Amino acid sequence: MAKRTDPKLTDEEVKTLARQMLDGSVFTSLQVDSREWPSVWMPLGLMDRTQALRMQRDRIVMLYEHMSQASPIAVNGHPTFFSVKMVNEADAERVLREFNRMQEALQA
Repeated sequence: MAKRTDPKLTDEEVKTLARQMLDGSVFTSLQVDSREWPSVWMPLGLMDRTQALRMQRDRIVMLYEHMSQASPIAVNGHPTFFSVKMVNEADAERVLREFNRMQEALQA
């Protein structure tokens, strides 16, 4: 079993990303089936085996990019990006908790 990674994002970065998810200024891997990730984030389609294994080792479970970085081309209705930001499992859990907290606060 792979070892859980330590958080790498600061608390402020977690809040910022959650806020950006809420306002739609970032596109995340949570919005698209994982089989489509390489058609959304072009660098994934260009990775070699070593890079793919490193993603597994680092427990990368969430990808995102700012919508301002989207290319003018969409694939299957999704934006495409020539860059990608990666979030490990521990940080993804923190971001989702903060996102859900913010969403609930807005609905209250």
